Amino acid sequence: MPIQMVFDGDETTLALLITNLSELPLSNNFFTQSSDSLQFAIFKHPEGHSIQRHWHPPFQRVLDSTSEVLIIQSGLVKTSIYDNNLKLVHAQTLASGDVAVLLSGGHGFEIIEDAVILEVKQGPYAGVRDKRVF
Repeated sequence: MPIQMVFDGDETTLALLITNLSELPLSNNFFTQSSDSLQFAIFKHPEGHSIQRHWHPPFQRVLDSTSEVLIIQSGLVKTSIYDNNLKLVHAQTLASGDVAVLLSGGHGFEIIEDAVILEVKQGPYAGVRDKRVF
């Protein structure tokens, strides 16, 4: 399972691009650091496994950016990753089952083949403060 980590010049993680999830071994796989503003993991468990019941009690977090995860359900999507100065640093085409974890910097997408994309990001949505086109 190839993981392409994309960094800014100062080693800030901009994105993780994960392909070939079918090669995922049995385990808990956290791809983000515990200090990242968004946590992303993929769990692959055998039949009969259970996850202990639990809840996440509320506590205040302070975030200064919006992170998001895109899961390509079908199609081909050219994904462009930009650093915090909005300079292109990496481009890669993602296909069905691939994942982009976008932590910092900018990003853009070109649909190469009709695509269905599942997006998950932090809320609440902040309207015009939440996105800037460049």
